[in-house]
Amino acid sequence: MDQLLGRKTGLIWLFIILNLSIRAMAQQSVHIDWDTRQPISPPITVDKSVAVTVVVDNVNDMLYSYKERIIAHERTVDNIFPEIIQAARQAGPGTDACKPLADALKSLDDAFAGPALNPKSDTKATLPHSIRLGVTRAAYDKARGDIEALASKVGSCTDADLKSRAANYKNVTEAKWDQLERLPHTFTFSTVLEPLTDYSILLLEQFEGVTTDACTKKDDNGNLQGVDCEVVYQPKSTTITLSGGFLITTLPAPAYARGSAPDGSTVLVVNNLGGVRTAFTTLINIKVPGPGAFNHICPSDDSGFGCAISVGPAIQLSSDYKTATRIGLVAGWSFQLWRYLYVTPAVHIGEYDNFPAGFSQAGQVIPSTFTSELTPTKRTTARFALGLTFKGWDLLHKNSTSQGTTKSGNAPTTKE
Repeated sequence: MDQLLGRKTGLIWLFIILNLSIRAMAQQSVHIDWDTRQPISPPITVDKSVAVTVVVDNVNDMLYSYKERIIAHERTVDNIFPEIIQAARQAGPGTDACKPLADALKSLDDAFAGPALNPKSDTKATLPHSIRLGVTRAAYDKARGDIEALASKVGSCTDADLKSRAANYKNVTEAKWDQLERLPHTFTFSTVLEPLTDYSILLLEQFEGVTTDACTKKDDNGNLQGVDCEVVYQPKSTTITLSGGFLITTLPAPAYARGSAPDGSTVLVVNNLGGVRTAFTTLINIKVPGPGAFNHICPSDDSGFGCAISVGPAIQLSSDYKTATRIGLVAGWSFQLWRYLYVTPAVHIGEYDNFPAGFSQAGQVIPSTFTSELTPTKRTTARFALGLTFKGWDLLHKNSTSQGTTKSGNAPTTKE
């Protein structure tokens, strides 16, 4: 009994762990390239509240820290860099034996104070310069090679200050920059995306707490200031789609004419009394969410099968030049297959030709004094119909390959 109970308990815990793992793996991600300020992953589909992880790749976390803000637009989409560079010191007078080491140290001082490794190298600039990760890594890789070569420059030099600076580059500077180069070079944060919503992803790059010139604008006094870089992100949505095709309807379309009865009298003849005919329709399909009351009918994953509420016009073409094309209304419940074929049991509300005034049935005698045309009486009725339509496009975003745009310098500076 104890063994059986233990097995059941183990299976229950295994089920819980697997369920949590599957949910964790199911979380979607959005990737943005910092160099281009563009999404580099296809827009995800957001038809309900979706928790996503936003990953900004190629950020220069060797120099900068990053912050984010998210602004939603409903449709009608600290610095970790320590102070490493010490004040440059002129090599004191020494013997010729120390010149190679002094020259190598001077070259390293210039490299770490230069524009590839120091955002404040331009003393005339009011903002720290935004340096791309690739530029910083290439400059440091060269500097690291020069640091490794310092040992060969010592030789017979006895200058204790030069030797101390060389040891500091090897033991302190190189160790710190190696640690920075091993960083993931990504900036990651989580957010929740809602359906039928566009987003502005605002990314702020800072050096020692000061915003860089990655994105700028001028203030009221004409001075340049750093601002958030805005990436416009437009998720796809299959919540509302448009489909077009055929409508099989039971709405009558009778035609009236004069005919002769066996006794020679003129009677009313009614044609086109068939029970079913066809028309054209274009439907707007609003997807029914899976969870809740319709969970067993409409699954959450509707990639293969799903449901929608559909409404649109019914177009009845006429071959008779005397009768105009008619437009009615179709409303119903659609079953979609693979998001392309929509089968829609529906109500067709439309106009039809009732008996001409004074007549009520087929075969009714037409008086000889009645010489006018048999003009039908227009009536409106509702009848059963079945729509067979095919998806045309996502109505909200026809261009589903849109990757987003960057609006440098135009990002809001306060939350909305």
